[in-house]
Amino acid sequence: AHIVDTAGNISGTTLEPNTFAHPGLIELSADISGTRGELSVRFTKLYHAAPGVLREAILYSGTIDPNFTMIDGEWRIDGMSGRFVLVRVSHGAKAAEVKREAALQLKR
Repeated sequence: AHIVDTAGNISGTTLEPNTFAHPGLIELSADISGTRGELSVRFTKLYHAAPGVLREAILYSGTIDPNFTMIDGEWRIDGMSGRFVLVRVSHGAKAAEVKREAALQLKR
C-alpha cells in the first residue's frame, strides 16, 4: 500500500495478489481514503473495476504502533470481517517521525 497522511486525512492506493477475482488477473488495485487519529486509523478501500471484482467499499479500522511502522486491525464488508496487518517496508519510518514531530510543534 502507498498511504499519504495529510494532517490526519489519509489517501492512497493498494496493490495485492488476486485471491478472489477472475483467474486471469494477477493483481488487484484499489483506492483508499479515511482518517488517522493519534494511534488509530479508519479508512475505506474501493477496488478498481476488473472482471469479478466487487465495487463495494470495504471498511477498515486499526491501531498504529508508536513507531508508525505497523497497522493492525479489522476489515468489514456485508457481514463478513477479518484481520489485516500493514507493515512498513520502506525506510520512511524516520520521515514519518519527523513529520509527526513537526505536526505536534504546530499544535503547541
